[in-house]
Amino acid sequence: MRKYLFGLMVVSCAIYLAKKNYTEFIRDRDRVRKNFKTVETKFGKVEYLDLGDKSRPVILFSSGGGAGIDSVYAFDWLLENNYRVITIRPLVEMILSDSMLIVTTK
Repeated sequence: MRKYLFGLMVVSCAIYLAKKNYTEFIRDRDRVRKNFKTVETKFGKVEYLDLGDKSRPVILFSSGGGAGIDSVYAFDWLLENNYRVITIRPLVEMILSDSMLIVTTK
C-alpha cells in the first residue's frame, strides 16, 4: 500500500509540474507574441520582430526552422552591443502552402 501511495504521489507531482511549466510557457509565449508586427507579402501575412534602436546597424535573424521566432532572445548580446535585430518567422510553411495552393488549383 505504501508503494502505491508513493507512486501516486510521484505521478501527481509530475502532472502538477508539467501543467505548471506548460502554463508558464503559454504565458511567456503570449507575452512575446504581443510584440510581433505584421507585414503583407505575396505569400500572405508575415510576422516579425524589430528589436533595438532603429538608427543602429541591422542584423536580419532567422532560426532557419526548428525553433520559434522568439529564439532571437537567446542572442541578447546583439542588442547589448547596439545592433538592431529584425527576425521573421520561417517562410517555408507559407511558400509550401502557396505552392500547394497553385498545384491544387491547376
